[in-house]
Parts: sequence; C-alpha cells; structure tokens
Amino acid sequence: MRLLAVAVSTRKERVIARTGLLLLASILFVGGWLVLWQQVVDPLTEAWRSRDWPQVPVRIEAVQLVAGVKGYQLEVRYRYRFADRVYQSERYGLYHGYADPSTLEAVYAELLYTKRMFAWVNPKNPEEALLNRDFSWPTVFLAIPACGMIFLGALLFWAAFVSARDFLRSRGWSFRTGESPAGRQE
Repeated sequence: MRLLAVAVSTRKERVIARTGLLLLASILFVGGWLVLWQQVVDPLTEAWRSRDWPQVPVRIEAVQLVAGVKGYQLEVRYRYRFADRVYQSERYGLYHGYADPSTLEAVYAELLYTKRMFAWVNPKNPEEALLNRDFSWPTVFLAIPACGMIFLGALLFWAAFVSARDFLRSRGWSFRTGESPAGRQE
C-alpha cells in the first residue's frame, strides 16, 4: 500500500500529502456517484416509473435550440388534455441537460414538422409528462468509468486511512486497546 502513499520526509509534507490524498479520493468518489446517478440510475428509474403512463396527443407551442456554456439545449413547451383538464409541460425526455448537436437538431426538426405528437402522462400527477421516454443505452456504458471512479476513490480513502493509522502507530497509539500515547482511554 506504500505505492499509493506519497514518500515525504517532514511532518508538514505528510499532512499535506494525506490532505491531498483525501481531497482526491473525495472528488473521485463523489464525482463517480454523481455521474452514475445522473446518467444511469435516475433515467433508468424514470423509464421504469413511466412504463405504464397513458399516451395522449399534444400540441407543441414552442420549440427552440438554446446555446449555453456546455453546448445546445432543447427547450420545448406543449399542451395536452388529460381527464378533461388542459395541462402544459416543458419536459422533453428522461435526461436533463445537454446532448450532442446532431441529435438535438434531429429532435428539433421532428418537433417542428411532425403533425401529430404524443406525450406520456403520469396519471397520479397529470402535470408531469414526457414527450420522449426512450432510454439511451449507450449512456449505460458511463457506468463503467463511474464505477471505476467510485472504486478508485474508495481505494484512495483506504490508503489515506492506512497511512494515518501507520503514522499514529509510529507515535505510540494502540488501536486494539484504544489507548493514546499518554495512556488515557479515548
């Protein structure tokens, strides 16, 4: 495990190295979970939840491609009738955020020129609707690097823990009895 711990000579450098190791571990671990949740788990649960929603015709009111910092984003607004009430929604699909421009341009053209569109409506909450509930299976492959980030972050946490434990042992701490160098219980 010494390969993951930085070989440093002074106490200050060891503290900085452990802090950097914990910071890197935290970024990898939390970042991996965020990617896994946003790109795989959340869309999968939404697809599963919407599988039995009824389909209703919609009237598209506005469609536009908006340029942002990360790229283009599709904005759509539509109306639909469900249970003798008229609702309005702006949600296109399972994913929130940006996509590649060629996909967005195709979706944009489809929304502009298709005469008949349908939305899937949540019968328990009719204000919630989706124009597209297709799950993008290629994004499931994002789970592989995300799980790798989670594993690497956990491994680095463990390396930081072992390094701190070894350092405290060299200072006289006993982890089996819980005694500090001064001999008092903590």
